Amino acid sequence: MIHILIVAALAGAPSSPAPVSDASWSSIKATGGAELGKAFVDAGQWYLPTGIRFTGPKPGTTTLDTGTTCLGVKASHSNSTIYVTATTSVGIGQAACPAAKLGKIKTGTYSVVYRGPKEPDQLLGQVTLGD
Repeated sequence: MIHILIVAALAGAPSSPAPVSDASWSSIKATGGAELGKAFVDAGQWYLPTGIRFTGPKPGTTTLDTGTTCLGVKASHSNSTIYVTATTSVGIGQAACPAAKLGKIKTGTYSVVYRGPKEPDQLLGQVTLGD
């Protein structure tokens, strides 16, 4: 009888949702890094693969995988700069981030900057949208 009550109490206990946060550049660098891919258009919207991943330590580092997963990459732009930020959680999502949706943006060459919380912006490189 006691065992049944304990199981019933645990089954009815609400679980806390996994926390969602913006990833710092230092956590990205330690668990996989980023590598810009070729931007592409799908259904009239521009997308940019950032190569951000949370797959474990890069060769030559001792940082362990923390179970961080990527829910998506937020993107915004101002003048000739595209800003990207990975949104993460623990245990839900994927190890590799999907491409950042840039939306309808003018063709041209842009600097791509990672903007994380409480750290300076990190230049990831340049990308050309269009020919």
